Amino acid sequence: MTDLNKKFSIKTILILILWIFSILLIMFFNKYASKKLENRALELIESLSIESRININSTIEKKFTILETISDNISNEDLSNPQNITKSFDSIVEDNKLRRLAIATPNGTSYCNNGEIVDISDMDYFKASMNGKRYTSSIVSSKLDGKRTNFFSVPVFKDNKVIAILWASILTDDFYEELNIDTMSELGDIFIINSEGDVVASKAHITSNSDNFNLFEIINDESLEIIQMDFKNTDKGKVKLKFNHEDSFMYYAKLDYSDWWVMSLIPNNSIKVYSYTIMKTITLFNFVMILLISGIFIIVFKKEKTSYSKLKDIAYTDAITQGKNDVFLKNNIYKYINKKDDFAFISLEIINIKNIVTMIGLKNTEFLLKEVYSYLYNILNKEEIIVHSYFGEYKLLMKYTSVKELTQRLEKIDFSKINDNIKFIMGIYLVDKSNTSYEEMSSYVSIAKETLNNNHNNNKNMMYYNKSMHKSEINKIRLEEDIKNGIKNKEFKAWFQPKYGKDGKTLIGAEALVRWYKYGSIISPYIFVPMCEANGLIKDIDELVFEDVCKNIRRWINDNKNVVPIALNLSRSYLNKANFIYSLEKYIDKYKVPKDLIHFEITESSLAGNEEKLKDIVSLLHERGYLVSVDDFGVGYSSIKAISYVNFDILKIDKSFIDGIGEEKWENIIKYTINLANSLGMATVAEGIESEEQYRFLSDCNCDMFQGYYFNKPMDSENFSKLI
Repeated sequence: MTDLNKKFSIKTILILILWIFSILLIMFFNKYASKKLENRALELIESLSIESRININSTIEKKFTILETISDNISNEDLSNPQNITKSFDSIVEDNKLRRLAIATPNGTSYCNNGEIVDISDMDYFKASMNGKRYTSSIVSSKLDGKRTNFFSVPVFKDNKVIAILWASILTDDFYEELNIDTMSELGDIFIINSEGDVVASKAHITSNSDNFNLFEIINDESLEIIQMDFKNTDKGKVKLKFNHEDSFMYYAKLDYSDWWVMSLIPNNSIKVYSYTIMKTITLFNFVMILLISGIFIIVFKKEKTSYSKLKDIAYTDAITQGKNDVFLKNNIYKYINKKDDFAFISLEIINIKNIVTMIGLKNTEFLLKEVYSYLYNILNKEEIIVHSYFGEYKLLMKYTSVKELTQRLEKIDFSKINDNIKFIMGIYLVDKSNTSYEEMSSYVSIAKETLNNNHNNNKNMMYYNKSMHKSEINKIRLEEDIKNGIKNKEFKAWFQPKYGKDGKTLIGAEALVRWYKYGSIISPYIFVPMCEANGLIKDIDELVFEDVCKNIRRWINDNKNVVPIALNLSRSYLNKANFIYSLEKYIDKYKVPKDLIHFEITESSLAGNEEKLKDIVSLLHERGYLVSVDDFGVGYSSIKAISYVNFDILKIDKSFIDGIGEEKWENIIKYTINLANSLGMATVAEGIESEEQYRFLSDCNCDMFQGYYFNKPMDSENFSKLI
């Protein structure tokens, strides 16, 4: 071989090696770029799915806000002739793109705004709302014309009783359009389904003549098993699957209503369409100009960035304000807080948004929210963020140099030029840059707002989060869980504080109090009662105490004891339902307790401003054979009005009055109170007596009954049994 041939061979080999290397490099890069673009597209599609979920929840909540506002307005009207009311619904139907808006009487007869009358007594939404629930239906064939329709319904309450329901219908196609989730129409299909797979709304390319189209029936078993497991254990998920013989991705997330889920179905081909132009450019430049591969990389990623930015704009835009939304803040917050500046994470919430909707209507409220967004946007600096998180809540990321400077900025926020009626609060978290997640920051500002709401004597509208709040919140959660377990295990028992007659020696009754037996000790009610009154668990505790009292009275009767009447205090949670006594009387019947051994005490402040309801409750208790005391008399502003209007049997003088004995002013008030009760035919009980001086004074004032530590402290049932 000559040197020329050798050089030629070497060059040929080198060229071949370079050609093969170039081909391999192109193939590797094409595969890498394709995968990278696919992952980016999937991330954005997932963000769009989350945005769809937010839009759907917001749209459905608007429907319920409209119906509940109408329900509140008609609850006090005469419903004996519903047609007169429904005639005024036409403008509401037209403004909100509804088919029908109707009032249904308890027998199921519905009176529609267009004059039609239809029986819906067999419909699920009618049954649900007659039970006091608001309801959204799956796709239903309309009874009037058979068209595919979705229904919304809410109860109409009067005096805490359902007197009718208000329902609205909307064509399924119109409902879907109103959901504002067509941002993915070029990529794939979106379904709203229930947990069983029944389609509630869709504009899918898959069609079915059946109203009961079930998406699960056309998903393969392996993928369906994953989806159903996620439905049980989480609130969102994704899966790769074969759908209609095509490789696809499915994302799903739980909605806030019923058992509905939003499912986004995107075929692989749709994802490839978005990357097709970019990949074509990559391939062309790599084959034509192999030496400029590095330049092609730059061009490719510039194109990708442009495509990515367009999709981000869709995913990050709030439907109401047209500004940024929660998804934007979550995905971008760390670009800001990782800088050297200090930032505060703030939640500003309009707390009377429902009242504003009632006053000015939904459309005007949305315009107001947009104006609030613009106002907040304009007062922020360039490197600060404002987003509309949900209906009436905004999140802000603001720089600060000191807490004082930040507070002064926030105190200047004034929406009076937008609307004088806007009331708002702010929860503030000073960002700690040590890996605090977005979810944690959101939790911290929520805790701060809750702390502010619970501090009723505080006139401020902002609260800074601190660790003690978090510790307090954790302790509250643990205490609430312990209380629930205590109720389940019947750890709450009745104690008894004796009452004595005029001679101060004769036992004539007792007041039932609650004690919690936990971990071998007795926990004072001051620890758990305030929380239970706030979260509604006090009703369950009252019921346990009531049963324990009935059980003990039966035991004492069987033991031939000299049983005296026991008084039980009724909490507000019972008084909110006029027929509460019937649920308690099951224990009286179970233990065969004479009704004259049960007295009820009602704190007059518990129904302040609603004397008519208070009067009805006392009348019902009298009809059922019980005596009723007014407890803590003198504490509420309407005490004299209450006892003059309501026929109480016994007046209980509050301890705060008794503590004033020895001062002429208080002694005159006590004398007046006892004389007033006597003139109205009521007996009197003085509670909280701690000294002989107090007892002698009250006895000289002709008080009928006495209770307090001077006579006996509260005691358990065994010790009280020895007294009788």
